[in-house]
Amino acid sequence: MVAEKRFIRTEEASRPVRYYRKQFRKSWTKADASIVAVDEGRVIGHVGVSREEGHATEHVASLGMWVAPEWRGRGIGSALLAAAIGWAREMGVEKLALSVYPHNDAALGLYRKFGFVQEGRLTGHSKKSIGYVDEIVMGLWLVPRGGYGGE
Repeated sequence: MVAEKRFIRTEEASRPVRYYRKQFRKSWTKADASIVAVDEGRVIGHVGVSREEGHATEHVASLGMWVAPEWRGRGIGSALLAAAIGWAREMGVEKLALSVYPHNDAALGLYRKFGFVQEGRLTGHSKKSIGYVDEIVMGLWLVPRGGYGGE
């Protein structure tokens, strides 16, 4: 996924495999979850979701995900996203947030299918080897929204 340099911010794997193995062992806490899809011992997809820090934003969790190219369009992303939403509900998260590149039509479709809506656009937010790339900010409220600024 990293080698594609298209759909995630990272363009090179900088951490050793043991770092990720450790992350997966403690993969479901109140603060975060790291959920993988595996086929015959090989990780074919991943979603990481982390609660924001600080009192004003601790009700929000941000997520990022990927699916190996040869497994796309086969329901892996839907299963991972459903699991992340399940974690969020179980942990009392009120809102999920993410950003996605505007050229990633498949991911945009998946997120919309699950109810995420576009909340903004960060122009030139990612500086990648191909140049500056915008990011679309999306959110999914898991509870009724209220209070100042709420609709």
